[in-house]
Amino acid sequence: MVTKEPSGIEVGSVYGEGTRELLPHQEARRKGGPEFWGVINPAWVMCSEGRRQSPINLDPRTLLHDPNLTPVSLDKTQVQGILVNTGHSLEWRVKPSSGPSVNLSGGPLSYTYTVSHLRLHFGERDLQGSEHTIANHAFPAELQVYGYNAQLYRNFTQAASQVYGVVAIAVLVQLGDRTTPALANMLQGLSSVQFGGSSSPEHDLRVSELLPTTEQYLTYDGSLTVPGCYETVTWILPNKPLYISFGQMRNLRMLKQGSSNFRRNAPIANNFRPLQSAHHRTVRTNIDFSPDPQQTTGSTPDPKPRTVTVTAATTASHSLLTLVYIHPERRVCVCVREPDSLGHCRLCVSPELIPC
Repeated sequence: MVTKEPSGIEVGSVYGEGTRELLPHQEARRKGGPEFWGVINPAWVMCSEGRRQSPINLDPRTLLHDPNLTPVSLDKTQVQGILVNTGHSLEWRVKPSSGPSVNLSGGPLSYTYTVSHLRLHFGERDLQGSEHTIANHAFPAELQVYGYNAQLYRNFTQAASQVYGVVAIAVLVQLGDRTTPALANMLQGLSSVQFGGSSSPEHDLRVSELLPTTEQYLTYDGSLTVPGCYETVTWILPNKPLYISFGQMRNLRMLKQGSSNFRRNAPIANNFRPLQSAHHRTVRTNIDFSPDPQQTTGSTPDPKPRTVTVTAATTASHSLLTLVYIHPERRVCVCVREPDSLGHCRLCVSPELIPC
């Protein structure tokens, strides 16, 4: 499988036009950071002028509970694909002719979407890497599953700039003792993609196994996080993370932007776009965090702060959102180490890194 040198023109062409929206990364990275995207190319004006841009910070205090949000459905089809180092990010691309497609529907979606590629963002340090944040808390990495509207458009390239064109499931990734098996499978060709423009041999992947086992999620309308930042994306964020081992994270941080003969070869780590203003957008969720009626009806007020979680699951420490101490304050507590076998979080901290 042949790809050309990272040049801003041809890298990303593996598996055809369905992924050609990734090509501008090379030009953008050479000419300046994300803050310059809107002036580098007139076609990218939305990157600086758009008011529904992504990523954003997700504030648990402002979530809107929408009881009409149904679970998201993702086909359990196994497909073939390749791992690609684009020179800006790490991607797994579905082979178009690999058989039945992986379709995504339900939840906030009115159409059926076909998964085309997955993209991994990560940082050079443990406290950064994800594009989205929870209460200003960043995660070491974020896996994004992209699909295009297969009912209205032919492929991702056509859909990327069109209304209702794209869905992106953003799964936040936390450090743990072991890598989630499906994520480990996706990354099995990592040794083949050390340099920009390289790709791995084809291998099978069941994309559905990359989604955490939860029906709870957050959703909002936003944009692509790469040029041209088209505001055509329905974002869905599950309320549980994936896990990646410390060793696997070190391997990711060794990936380079340029080819093997580049004299000064920078890593692709820190390939996340800075947070964008929400501009009063509504972030909806199917998580019902209203007070328990049994504790609010006919009972004596409890003078002590009580701990309430936004999830009903007994293993709530697995969840991304945990509201702690409703009185006297609302604080977010995030599990920063993989829970034990009983579902108890080994270390929970607030966004200020204070144990809680």
